[in-house]
Amino acid sequence: MTDAIHTEPERTEPPAGLAALRRVLQFMAPYRRMFILAILVLGVRAAAQLLTIYYVSEVLGATDGGVAAPIASVTDSLAGAAKEAVAPSRADTLQRMTIATSKVLAFGLLSVFCYSLGLYLWDRAAQKTIRDIRDRMFAHVNRLGVDYFDRRRSGDTTSRLINDTQYLRLLTDSDVREMFAAPVQVLFSLYLMLTISWRVTVWGFLVSPLVIAFMAMLGRVVRRTTRGLQEDTAGLTGLLAESIQGVRVVRIFGLQRHEKERFHDQNQRIYRNAMRAARAHAAALPGNELLGYIGFAVVIWVGMYEIVSGRLTLAWLITLALLMQRVGTYLSKTGRNWARLQELGSVCDRITDFLSVRVEDDRDEQKPSIEVGNAHVVFDRVSFGYREDVPVLHDVSLEIKPGEVVAVVGESGSGKSTLASLLARLYDPTGGQILVDGQSIVEHSRASLRSHMGVVLQDSFLFTGAVRWNIWLGNQEADDAAIVEAARVANADGFIDSLPEGYDTVVGERGTTLSGGQRQRIAIARAVLRDPAMLILDEATSSLDSEAEKVVQVALNRLMENRTTLAIAHRLSTIRDADRIYVLDHGRIVESGAHEDLLERDGYYARLWRLQVGLPASEDRGAGAS
Repeated sequence: MTDAIHTEPERTEPPAGLAALRRVLQFMAPYRRMFILAILVLGVRAAAQLLTIYYVSEVLGATDGGVAAPIASVTDSLAGAAKEAVAPSRADTLQRMTIATSKVLAFGLLSVFCYSLGLYLWDRAAQKTIRDIRDRMFAHVNRLGVDYFDRRRSGDTTSRLINDTQYLRLLTDSDVREMFAAPVQVLFSLYLMLTISWRVTVWGFLVSPLVIAFMAMLGRVVRRTTRGLQEDTAGLTGLLAESIQGVRVVRIFGLQRHEKERFHDQNQRIYRNAMRAARAHAAALPGNELLGYIGFAVVIWVGMYEIVSGRLTLAWLITLALLMQRVGTYLSKTGRNWARLQELGSVCDRITDFLSVRVEDDRDEQKPSIEVGNAHVVFDRVSFGYREDVPVLHDVSLEIKPGEVVAVVGESGSGKSTLASLLARLYDPTGGQILVDGQSIVEHSRASLRSHMGVVLQDSFLFTGAVRWNIWLGNQEADDAAIVEAARVANADGFIDSLPEGYDTVVGERGTTLSGGQRQRIAIARAVLRDPAMLILDEATSSLDSEAEKVVQVALNRLMENRTTLAIAHRLSTIRDADRIYVLDHGRIVESGAHEDLLERDGYYARLWRLQVGLPASEDRGAGAS
């Protein structure tokens, strides 16, 4: 049984409330010191801002018989008893005003400096976090099993890497940043207000439970709409990628209108979710502002009552009102900030879901490297199914002796390419075992096994880049001379030299600027450069025309010399010289032998041969051997 399990976590509701905050904190953890430092600096900035408001009252108090401050010196102790008012001289008044104004300016300058420094520290930590998550997600993609991609459109995974990480930019959003700095601001404001008048402060904060309830309601809406928006955006990205990749089919079959309608429907779903989010955000700021104004009105009324009662001066009521207005601003933003935090929590949750998908084999890297000498390959009663209830291979046993070329043929869907995938450990058998030089390949690391393999596929993939670089990928320690020699062996040096910039010519996406035969020869050169002990050819010439096939076949024959080769073939003419041919039918081996022997038996293989060469079924069974 395979130990490479590929599962996805069950879809869960996006994290709610404090759970969203915990999810965000997990992402911030690697740079928590820098984030904490940024919060502290921004907290100092908030305190400096509030102290500028506080010292405005000293300026006002200097003109009404002294500074009737409940705090003797905020900068010294931030606590103290109210001073007795004394009748100052004009000079004393001016001196007090000058000192108080200087304090306002000094704390204003401190506020500006801390704001700049805090922004830089926060954004630096946030960008590092986003960078690391992108790297981690891409590394995870490269470790996912092939079956993960079998079940999904490529655009879905692309959306995970692009759109979801783009949403992480919310870490740099001022609303999220202020959400973390707001507690310092509110607590310090509350402290200053309590020192001035605890009665006014308590009455002013009676509106706080309403703010909290409003935030909770808003958070639920934002969580649902954000998760839906992300999933719909991923669907749109996948649809767009699929439509572009299939543009020829779309045009040939006149599917433009169908594709347009599919795109519009998906786009409309995104619009509806976006508008739900917009309505929630539109309600956040006005709703909290209204609650803030209610609190402000309460402060003014109770404050005037305190003045009439002789427990407060007008100067300190003005300070209280300004502080309360500042707290109201913090609280009014808190609703919006909380909504942003819920969005970010939903994004982090979706990314965490993706990163929790099991990779090819969590323990594979710890397995020993396989030692390959002669590359003697044995399939021993191998069974496999992409789904447990739909078997593809049934007790397949075959042998490839060192240096042999063994071909596997059969109709489409018979399991030919699956055998190649199992040998390369893109999948692991669900029954039986595959041995290389007597060693079970599932007990050794994939990387070490694949380092001894060369693969040429039906549609060989070329990356956007220079021809030289695409060949070099086969052996990243090779020099230019080895690359040129590999191209010569692959029968590719002639057409490469004729390209505008030779080996430095940049091929387009997937190598579309080259012909099929040219792409195949570059792929063969890549395999030659690797110098593998084992070679897998998966219908390497089936998509080529006859002329290109002849050129490529010459290159393949050179590549196969003295290498253990598994050739998956659709065109039987390409494997007639194989040392042994295995015939698959519905996942079972029904015949095996050399080409001539199989024709003599006049069985399944002979029937396939006659169909391909155009002979009638009644033709003499040996006719195809000539």
